[in-house]
Amino acid sequence: WAATTKGQLYKVSMTMHIVVVIPAGILVVLQFIPIIRYEALILHRINGYLVMLLMLIFSVTGIIISRVSFGGDFATQTFAGVFGIAVILSGALAYINIKRLQIEQHRAWMMRAWAYSASIITLRIIQIIAAEIVGSLPDRYHVLPCEQIDSVGGMSAATYPSCAADPSGYTAAKMDLNGTGVAEVMAALQGTFGGACLL
Repeated sequence: WAATTKGQLYKVSMTMHIVVVIPAGILVVLQFIPIIRYEALILHRINGYLVMLLMLIFSVTGIIISRVSFGGDFATQTFAGVFGIAVILSGALAYINIKRLQIEQHRAWMMRAWAYSASIITLRIIQIIAAEIVGSLPDRYHVLPCEQIDSVGGMSAATYPSCAADPSGYTAAKMDLNGTGVAEVMAALQGTFGGACLL
């Protein structure tokens, strides 16, 4: 029961994260258009509250799904926690500053919140470049759960001797973004995610 409930939590959180990030990223553009800020203040205000709510949701759901995202290792969870909290705190400080009519500070904190949020785009670019580089190196492996290999399809985890011996165990898969198996691609992306977060 606990495993099923936890799985549902991750699934719902992942869906919410994706569904919320996209409109938030589109709506926030309106917040930085000067004519809207000065000529349509009510639109700026309403849209701002909506964007901040969406920002809170995608930060919290991002922290929740970090347990399973890209293998859910400690580096991934740490990155998601630090960045999620940084976005939430920046948004809160932006809100406090606008309530105090400190417009420049409000704007600065909103810019910080969205710079943190948008860094996920840079992270993905770095991750793909790193995965390409690591894939060209000999003997680079990453540990994957056998159940995860089976869950994505394309290759049975049983093709790995350690998974054949223990289907609920782990195996080392070659990190190769251009590999023939799903496990190799997963290993390349999961194995480079922590380093990409750091960079």
